[in-house]
Amino acid sequence: MKRDPGAGRDRGSVLRELAVRTGAALVARALWSALRTATGWQI
Repeated sequence: MKRDPGAGRDRGSVLRELAVRTGAALVARALWSALRTATGWQI
């Protein structure tokens, strides 16, 4: 890590972006599922 701070920071940014995208996808899926359930699967 301390050998190349730039690479460590870049890797951290990539992992953070991946985590954000994954979290957003999970939230969207959960909301969509809840919406379909609430509307009686009419969508």
